[in-house]
Amino acid sequence: MIIEAVLSGGFVSSLLVWLHVGVELGHYWLWVGALVSVGMTVYAVFTRARFVGLFSQVYLLMSCWVMVELCARSDNEYATLALIPIATIYFMNIGIPVAIARIGRVPEMIYSWVAWIQLVYRIIAAALGLLWIGNFVPDEWRVLVFISVGAVFFAMQFLRPAREWQWLALAYAVIGYLVLAGQFIDRNAFWLSLVAIVALFGVQQLGRRLAVDEKVPEKIHQWLILVGGALLFIWLSIRVSDLAGDGLLTIAWTILAVGYFGLGLGLKERWYRLIGLGTLALALVSLTYEFVGGEAYWKNLLAIGVLFGAQQFSRRYKGKKTLPDWAHQWLILVGGALLFFWLSIKVSNEMVGHGARTIAWSLLAVVYFVAGLGLRERWYRLMGLGTLAIALVSLAPIIWGMSLNSKIASVFVMGFVFLGLGFVYTRYQEQLKKLL
Repeated sequence: MIIEAVLSGGFVSSLLVWLHVGVELGHYWLWVGALVSVGMTVYAVFTRARFVGLFSQVYLLMSCWVMVELCARSDNEYATLALIPIATIYFMNIGIPVAIARIGRVPEMIYSWVAWIQLVYRIIAAALGLLWIGNFVPDEWRVLVFISVGAVFFAMQFLRPAREWQWLALAYAVIGYLVLAGQFIDRNAFWLSLVAIVALFGVQQLGRRLAVDEKVPEKIHQWLILVGGALLFIWLSIRVSDLAGDGLLTIAWTILAVGYFGLGLGLKERWYRLIGLGTLALALVSLTYEFVGGEAYWKNLLAIGVLFGAQQFSRRYKGKKTLPDWAHQWLILVGGALLFFWLSIKVSNEMVGHGARTIAWSLLAVVYFVAGLGLRERWYRLMGLGTLAIALVSLAPIIWGMSLNSKIASVFVMGFVFLGLGFVYTRYQEQLKKLL
């Protein structure tokens, strides 16, 4: 056996030196090394020359080294040829056990060597794959390719059980999402990257519904949802920021929040609903920032309407858990305050006249009160009365700017109005308490 090993090693080494030094193949090593390695392995299978098959792997390693040099130089001319060593490694990884079974009478030492060679091959191929994708795949495709290869590795464990497949899948996925984070830092949001983000939600739902002995821990589900939700939020923000238009970011976040919340209800996932509420909160913060800047767009009404809609939906949703009354009150008050500010800014920017805001507030008060009667919501009615009070107070500066006689007449009129309101309240006190 020793003589066979020495002769086989001498033959393989001599041919390697001749090809590398005498011929100087250069980039041709990408396919020549792989071809010679496979050819010698096939020869070893049919002739049972076990050491020739073992030592011939050095040609494949030489091919891999040339590929690394090409990637280091970013030589895109041979990008397709650089895939040959990777494909050959996976082919050899699958074919080696078949070859050993065909050769027969293989010592136990060879079996242990082969097991280590297979493991090393899988790791080398994965590393070369990362290198190839990072150097030769265009930016817009890179994240999707990383995630797709990771999914293939994950599926391989069901075909050829080995724990390394899971680690390789995890490595590709992590690197893919790190590349995605780098794209976000450069303010790039490609449509193909969106597929990788959606895949994260798909993996979470697959883990939830897959019938296996070991269930995925709940913490993993939460992190998958949170990370996927954050990535989708950032992707959408960058994408919308590149578009021309006022108030688009607020509207996009609002639509995303509704989508998250609806998804959470449909899939019965609490954390989808929570990130929906968080996204809606950010949309409302953005809306408030626009109000501070004196801007009120028609698109903003969607975010405010979603707030009222969410309150009414939660009021009528017959689930195991319902929102407490204080949450309903805050939703109504926040939505009402935002609508009040929106209307005030809109009227101030587009209408001329001292009484325009007073009229608008009075109409809004009527709308609130009628909505409270129709929906049987006490806090809508109280908000209507509060808005009407603000409208009445806003009359003071208008009256102050009138002539003396007009001031006197206006004060008398307002006095009679308040006296009338006092009489009505005293006369129908019990009915009004029930109404309010």
